[in-house]
Amino acid sequence: MRGSSPSFSGQVYTATPDTYRVRLKILEPGDSLQLMPGEYKDGLPIHYLHGTSPAPIMISGPDKGPRAIFVARPGHNTVSIVNSSYIAIRNLDIDGRQLTVDGVKCEGHADWAHHITLDGLRVYGHGNDQQTVAISTKCPAWGWVIRHNVITDAGTGLYLGDSDGRAPFINGLIEHNLIVDTLGYNLQIKHQQLRPVLPEIPVEPSTTIISEPKRCPGPMCW
Repeated sequence: MRGSSPSFSGQVYTATPDTYRVRLKILEPGDSLQLMPGEYKDGLPIHYLHGTSPAPIMISGPDKGPRAIFVARPGHNTVSIVNSSYIAIRNLDIDGRQLTVDGVKCEGHADWAHHITLDGLRVYGHGNDQQTVAISTKCPAWGWVIRHNVITDAGTGLYLGDSDGRAPFINGLIEHNLIVDTLGYNLQIKHQQLRPVLPEIPVEPSTTIISEPKRCPGPMCW
């Protein structure tokens, strides 16, 4: 899925703020969940969902016009990722409402999360404290693509890995993102201890690529 445009051969579902949580539970490889414009108040749990390399699961808001907006709620990270793979999340707004929760988080209690694509997200309202993060990984993560996202008003923009080195971020692609007005780091990838033994984790040396944002007159020119 990295750097490619996969084809989707599964079911296409359309969902609203009232129906999306039911649709999430039935997604299979190749399925696409298209979210209608509106305010989504119950988070986006990506828990134990699995696509495949040729048939990832796509969860997306509208390509243009009014957005699908996920608003923060106390005690829950808004997009919560646990033991999931080959998932693409596109064209969503994530409004932190200045709560002490992260926008997108690969949870620390997860075993892993791999081949996750975050594309075209607008993440804002997470600037209440430097420890509040727009996009964070706290478990072993590999094959991630983070591109075309606009992050404003966050404590930290991207915090990938954990401070103890036991949550490696491996073989990622981070490109064409705009991160402004953070209290702390725009982007930090933490040091790594020896890689854990996990199914499908890369064992060979690998590289995470970070490229600059495109030059443009403002944050909405993607």
